[in-house]
Amino acid sequence: MSTSPIPPVLDQDRYAAYQPTAATTDFALGFPLFGEAADVSVYLDGDLLELTSGYTIRSTANGATLTPAPVTDAYVRLNAPISAGKLEIFGNFRPRRTIQATAPYGTRDFNFAFSLLMAAMREMWTKFTRSLKVPVGEGDLTLPAKVKRSGQLLGFDIDGNPVAAGGFIELTTAAATATAAAKAAVAASEAAQTFDPSEYASVSRKLKVGSGLVLDGVAGTDAEPAEADLTADLAFTMAFAPPAVTIAGERDDLPVHPAGLKAAFDALGSSLDALLAPTIINATGSWEVPAGLTRIFAILFGGGGGGANGAVGGYTGGYGGFGGLSMAVVDVTPGDVLPVTIGAGGNTGVAGGDSAFADLTATGGGGGSSPGKTNTGASGAPGTGTGGDYVDQAFAWKDAKGFVAGRLIDFLAGVRLSTATYQNAVGITPGTNTPASVWTEDSAYTPGTRGRGGINTSPNQFGAGGSGGALFIYPIKGEGAA
Repeated sequence: MSTSPIPPVLDQDRYAAYQPTAATTDFALGFPLFGEAADVSVYLDGDLLELTSGYTIRSTANGATLTPAPVTDAYVRLNAPISAGKLEIFGNFRPRRTIQATAPYGTRDFNFAFSLLMAAMREMWTKFTRSLKVPVGEGDLTLPAKVKRSGQLLGFDIDGNPVAAGGFIELTTAAATATAAAKAAVAASEAAQTFDPSEYASVSRKLKVGSGLVLDGVAGTDAEPAEADLTADLAFTMAFAPPAVTIAGERDDLPVHPAGLKAAFDALGSSLDALLAPTIINATGSWEVPAGLTRIFAILFGGGGGGANGAVGGYTGGYGGFGGLSMAVVDVTPGDVLPVTIGAGGNTGVAGGDSAFADLTATGGGGGSSPGKTNTGASGAPGTGTGGDYVDQAFAWKDAKGFVAGRLIDFLAGVRLSTATYQNAVGITPGTNTPASVWTEDSAYTPGTRGRGGINTSPNQFGAGGSGGALFIYPIKGEGAA
């Protein structure tokens, strides 16, 4: 049961109005919601919108859950954004009583009940002040029966009482006659006109062919074909994946090479300019797509496997496996809440956990094996990625900040710098107590880094745990993100 205070019902209408100038879907209610979503009416340019098919009512804190009441952070979410017009939100409580009070009945319960009644009365007051009223001291104005007023104009008799005054049918007939006469005059005027081709200038436009474009058999040059057939099929040759692939129409069944993915991003903008600052998630949970955003670039890491213990005087324990990696451009819908699973790093000799987001998966790296009496322990298998345009095992960048600052394009172009360039590229150093870790932006290694196996001297014979996975979500500029 909520213990938050009940907000006051102020001396103002339970009403809000908006006139957006940019594409907008979310509009604050502006007043506490004591009941249900159906207790709110929403109008766009005077037309009543339907709940569910036209809009929903949500809470900033609790999403679609409108409890506990009253909800003070409710807002209207339109099913389609608007960038013009007038949106009006009215409180429209439907009086009802669905529960009976039982003891004990606390102070908050009393305050809620009285505030609900005041809110409903305020809404009735608003409707009353907007209705037709007779002056104080006069009687009521009862309309004539439906059978008498149907198709008639409303008038008032000598005593000021409403009567069916007639005349509507006659006025309608006269207007229809005038409209028909006007249409006939226009038709006669149009029929009297003839078309003279000499009055119109002949304009010829040619398509200028650029490099890589083949039009009607003419290779890509700066020449203008004399008789280019603009209705012919156009064939574009694009360096999308080595070797170049000729794409005729839409193709979604071609493998994507890192160089091709880089080219795709270069088409969106220059280098990393197409990617905005990322949201970084290092724990299992969910992510709600912001309003207006329709495409993202996602990079998903699985958890790194833990290295095995070494044997003092013997052989080194096996290293863990790097976590899997999957990356792709993902289409998203504003307002959707997408589940996120982040794989944990494996403790000593234990495999890392699997990560998942949208259609992407990145499995954890395997745990290292213990050494034998005559041999070093085997390393755990690296994790794998699925569902992405590029999948591989995770590996260490120079540092987390370097990844964001420029290593991404190097990676997309298939460039891997020497191992010495990367900090902890071999794996997390073993020690007397190096359990699995949760990766953060301040870590000296990247998500999914493996743990190294323990060596054969004390006190470093204990294998290191692997690093947890993570998810990088980059909004793409021009796809709903500015």
